[in-house]
Amino acid sequence: MDIIVILLCIIIFLMNFKWIFILFMFPWIVLDKFREKGKIGYIASLPYKVCEKMLRGGIMRFAIFNIGTIPSNSLRKLIYRMLCGRIESNVTIHFGTEIRCPRKLRIGKGTIIGDNAILDARCGLTMGENVNLSSNVSIYTLQHDHRDPYFRGNETQKKMSVEIDDRVWLGSNV
Repeated sequence: MDIIVILLCIIIFLMNFKWIFILFMFPWIVLDKFREKGKIGYIASLPYKVCEKMLRGGIMRFAIFNIGTIPSNSLRKLIYRMLCGRIESNVTIHFGTEIRCPRKLRIGKGTIIGDNAILDARCGLTMGENVNLSSNVSIYTLQHDHRDPYFRGNETQKKMSVEIDDRVWLGSNV
């Protein structure tokens, strides 16, 4: 009986380990936005940078992906706001939405983002008021250069943001 309880505790711990890891790393992910603010900001974000280097850039992607799986819409919006995303009132972000680089994201009032959407705001993404993005919508602001022999992201290309006007509706799988 004791072995079953121990195995059950180990299984429960492993199932929740990703959330423990995210909660441990979250303060440093938030402090990373201050790295350009001088020496103190750089030192404050150092633990995050060390872990990010060790895991080859996977911490932020892991955290952003798992934020989208939180069952509470209000909690997801709060976390995105803490990561410097500008999200107005009455915004609904449905389950499974992945927002990359939330600090360059602006979402207007009354916007609804459907399930499993991917919003890549690395070069800036602005949505107006009452925008409706259906399920599985993907918006990318930066991609790989298909002409590069190593398929690298082209850092010299003209970086342009994406802007979506008020009252736009993008259907499923766009």
